Amino acid sequence: MQVIGKKMSLQGRWVAKNSKTLPMSQRYDQQQELNQSYADLFKLPVEILYRIFDYLTAQTITLSLRYVCRRLRAIVEKYYRYSLDFEDIAMVTMWQMCRSIQPETVVSLKLSDGARTPQQIEYFLSLVDISKFN
Repeated sequence: MQVIGKKMSLQGRWVAKNSKTLPMSQRYDQQQELNQSYADLFKLPVEILYRIFDYLTAQTITLSLRYVCRRLRAIVEKYYRYSLDFEDIAMVTMWQMCRSIQPETVVSLKLSDGARTPQQIEYFLSLVDISKFN
């Protein structure tokens, strides 16, 4: 993991995928190093993970990180600073996110009734109780 200014780069998976030309023992060593780096990421305190989440999209947090392990699922469910940007998102994805995020945890929300997302606002209002948003 590498933090550059306001961007974070998780590196490692490509090493294991592109290393088929290496001898088996070296591939095993690389995989062990990769697994250890992921294990270290999961050992971080919740507050630091929240800071990392602040730089990720709500879609990445709710639809990807949540399913990595039980600990991340519990952390994602308690995360309380979601910035939802539904301006250019598929209706199915919006539905999935609305089902997995509590309205009280949202700090900002962007909706659009543009050409790519017709009737999105109406659909959103049918999915959630707007009075629950802070």
